[in-house]
Amino acid sequence: MKYGFLGLSILSCCALNAQEDPELALNCRATQRKAKSEQARQCFHPGEDSLPCTMQSTYNYPATGKICDQFGAFVTASYLYWFAEQEGMDLATSATFDTLTGLVLPTDGGSKAIFQDAKYSSGFKVGLGWNLNQCDHWVVRADYTRLHEHTKQNEEAPEVEVPFGIALITSEPTIYATSWFFQNSALGQPIAAQSFSSSWHMNLDLIDLLASRPYYQGRSLVVSPYGGLKAAFIRQNLRIAADSFQNVIPPVQPVVSHNKSHSWGIGPSGGVCTHWILGGGFRFEGNMGASLLFTQYTHVQHSEDAITLTYPVSYSFKNYNCLRPMAEMDLGLGWMHTFNNSFALDINVTYDFNYLWGQNMMRTLNDLNIIGVNAASNDLYLHGLTVSAGFGF
Repeated sequence: MKYGFLGLSILSCCALNAQEDPELALNCRATQRKAKSEQARQCFHPGEDSLPCTMQSTYNYPATGKICDQFGAFVTASYLYWFAEQEGMDLATSATFDTLTGLVLPTDGGSKAIFQDAKYSSGFKVGLGWNLNQCDHWVVRADYTRLHEHTKQNEEAPEVEVPFGIALITSEPTIYATSWFFQNSALGQPIAAQSFSSSWHMNLDLIDLLASRPYYQGRSLVVSPYGGLKAAFIRQNLRIAADSFQNVIPPVQPVVSHNKSHSWGIGPSGGVCTHWILGGGFRFEGNMGASLLFTQYTHVQHSEDAITLTYPVSYSFKNYNCLRPMAEMDLGLGWMHTFNNSFALDINVTYDFNYLWGQNMMRTLNDLNIIGVNAASNDLYLHGLTVSAGFGF
């Protein structure tokens, strides 16, 4: 009995001594709130590393090459086989010339439009870059792209049906020029001739300075957003020669229309590259990007030999400033292999699409001077195969 009373006394004393000290409890709660607040503030610091406990280890995991712990350089070389074509490059239409009235008339079966030839041409692209593994795994690179195209064609007036009521004996097939000759016939019609020949030079040079940070978005998808600067240098020349005129009497033949446009542009560029890893070093890739360039057309000019006038025709504008957007996309397959963690070989094959707005300023200039309005579409577009090889070390 005495031991039971002793135990009860000890428990009572402990309970009395365990009563909360108000001042001490207040200080403890304040300390806990301060610690929680400090922990919350440390969860995310924009531009700094986050706490390891706040995210999964695979989040935004870098996908750059790790051949070198600090800086890994790489070089790339690409062969381009691209098709370059431009809107507003219609040269003439087939028609019928009535020798009795001197009029050019549409054909009974429908006229055929004649466009400047376009074709696939070879070009190249070279690049140099670095994997900055000690700088949050950023990648910086510079690329130079060159595509120079030259196409020629010759057109003879096709045999066509004549409009109803026009005698065959007074009708001849002809080619009816569009907006590339300023001078007209005595009846106010554009010139018509039995043959046309043309030559188009299109020289495109691009320079890209880009920075990106590739990272894993899951186990198999690598995403690489990029941004930087793009510069474009585009030079075009179009020469059209008309021979054997029918509705005018020129002093000399053939009569040539010379057209040229030279421009440069620079501006921001951005986009995203994606790789879906298939295994064994193979990947499926798709890329897309856009640029907005401040562009200056340093010289756009038209000149032609005298036909109905006693002097040659010439008009131009210089240093025309504007903004020109560009868009690019590609889709393809790639393969990469690392040798002894010292070197890497990367090969990929893609089909590329490029769209450049408002590049046919030669046609714009002629439309404004001949018909008073800019009636023609004038965008330049490129598409074709790109085979690339890269070497990292």
